[in-house]
Amino acid sequence: MDEFAIRKTLADQLFKIIAENGWSNCAAADFMGISRNELFGILNQKKDIRLSTLSLIAAGVGRPIAALICPETAQRFDNVEAIRRIQADLRKLQKGGAVC
Repeated sequence: MDEFAIRKTLADQLFKIIAENGWSNCAAADFMGISRNELFGILNQKKDIRLSTLSLIAAGVGRPIAALICPETAQRFDNVEAIRRIQADLRKLQKGGAVC
């Protein structure tokens, strides 16, 4: 994977996360612990990003770095998260006396 593909994957993942959470870019930057200008540069694939910045972003959005820059890992992470939500919903239903 080349540098430009990584930048595109990172931008795509961040756009997706921002949309899923209903964040404005300002709110997203705050959650990620970076400046709005830095986030803007990353989303527009114009900014080289330091590992320390990528680490802040990953911590802020609750995802491993690999899930932000590798499409396959991002998909696996999304699948695991979906399974966890389904399992949590099933536990709630079972506690409520529902029959599955």
